[in-house]
Order: sequence, then C-alpha cells, then structure tokens
Amino acid sequence: MAETYRLISSLTCPWVQRAAIVLRAKDIEFEVTHIDLQDKPDWFLEISPHGKVPVLVVDDQPLFESNAIAEFLDEVAEPRLHPGDPIKRARNRAWTDFVPTFAPGLSGIYYTKTEEAMNGGLKAAPATVVKLEKAIAEERGNDGPYFNGAAFSMVDAAYAPFLQRFALVE
Repeated sequence: MAETYRLISSLTCPWVQRAAIVLRAKDIEFEVTHIDLQDKPDWFLEISPHGKVPVLVVDDQPLFESNAIAEFLDEVAEPRLHPGDPIKRARNRAWTDFVPTFAPGLSGIYYTKTEEAMNGGLKAAPATVVKLEKAIAEERGNDGPYFNGAAFSMVDAAYAPFLQRFALVE
C-alpha cells in the first residue's frame, strides 16, 4: 500500500465525499487540501485534467475522477467493498455508474434559487429515486441495510453523499 494519501477537495463536493467515505471505510489515513473552485490554483490545474475535484494524490501520483479513485482504493486496500461474485460485482459497478444520472435528479431539489424551481425538482425526483429503490430491493433482499445486504459496499459509498443531502434539505 502507498505511503501517503492527500485528497484535494472543495468544501461541499459530494464526489469528494465519496472518495473520503471509501478511504475511511478502509481505515486509510489521509490529509485533505481544500481549494476554492472559483479560483483554482495553477498546481491543481496541472494535476486535474478536468479541473474538477476530487483528486487523490498517492505518493505524489495524482488520480482523478471519484469512480476511478474508489476503484483504485478497492484494489489496494482491505476490506474489499465490491462483492466477490463477478456477476454481483458487475451489477454493483453498473449501479455506481448510474450515480451521474441519479445526482441531477436530486440536485433539482436542493440546489435551487426559488421555491418554484424546488417544487419542480420535487416533482421530477421520484422517477430517478424509484429506479434506485427498485435496485436496492432486488440486490439486498431482507439481509441488511446496505445495497448488498449486511455488507457496506462501493454502491453505498457512491450514493451516500447525495442521499445525505436529503436530511439537510428537510
């Protein structure tokens, strides 16, 4: 395993939170460097091809994109957060790939400037949430609170930052 991990973040980014959740689930020590996304430092733009957070610097090697970071961490540190069964693992990866579709379905509720816009988001959100709820019911069964049942998984880490925002909105 690597010697040092530094997570480059903004203060409230859910994509960074996903990486932090995986780091914590694996009990990996890391430091956090916050940047201002409205005034990105040149050093950051040199290591982030998209100019977005998160970036995880592993022993001076930058990794970018939250999904790639999470997959890397799952390969190099225990406990494994993907299931051992290849079919179940592929289904889990597919549901983590659904996050970019899921997230905008919710942000129309909590990233709005008017009550009218929020109400529009509230009407649109159920169509996105229902897809995830159905998948959770199919994958988990009655075995526990997480996507795969009793074991916390990469899917749970991917959706947690977005679902946490519901508690803040309420």
